[in-house]
Amino acid sequence: MSLFNAVVSKTIMHVPGPVVGFFAKPYIAGETLEDSVNVTKDLNRQGIMATIDILGEFIKTLDEATFFKNHCLEIQKAINREGLDANLSLKPTQLGLELDKQACFDNIREIVALAASLKNFVRIDMEDVTTTDDTLDFFRRLREEFPGHVGTVLQAYLRRTSRDIDALSDGLLNFRLCKGIYNEPRLHAYKDPAVINNNYTYCLEKLFQKKAYVGIATHDEKLVFEALRLIDAARSG
Repeated sequence: MSLFNAVVSKTIMHVPGPVVGFFAKPYIAGETLEDSVNVTKDLNRQGIMATIDILGEFIKTLDEATFFKNHCLEIQKAINREGLDANLSLKPTQLGLELDKQACFDNIREIVALAASLKNFVRIDMEDVTTTDDTLDFFRRLREEFPGHVGTVLQAYLRRTSRDIDALSDGLLNFRLCKGIYNEPRLHAYKDPAVINNNYTYCLEKLFQKKAYVGIATHDEKLVFEALRLIDAARSG
């Protein structure tokens, strides 16, 4: 992660709410669960499914991890109670990954267990490259216990992603595929935008071949075109 990204990620919770709100208003549903429910209902009326996420990563104490875990549980209950077409996304560092790996896993497992009991779904977000192994390990363990109720994220700019797809192909595959936003070292990540796009297409095609569920996460018109081309090819094949 670049110094700038690290500073932003680790200080965002200490920035006054009104300041964050001013800059983030176009991208954030609001400050309360009720705000998220209302925005999600509006999206559902437009035929759009939603995923609900809570801002705040790289926490400092396990008490904070418990705080975020409880909010994630409340989101799950609200989705069920309000009949929303939505699921939950969460970040491992928000649940304590950098403090205690087992405690983090236990927190995420509790959230996924509730989702499964409510017939819902949890997406474990991907963060910087230092978290990749643990995140994929959590996904592998939880998909065995709660099949169909948990997925994770793959980042096309990482050199390892194609190999990760192969390594995880011994079970249910459910991914959101994105480019990736962290400024990782060249050792770990492709830097050329054209190469990143080519790897995105390559990984997407591989996931289709393996009958994976893929959330195609991009606004890049070139990738939208390639995705549509691959979808047409898969349907005709």
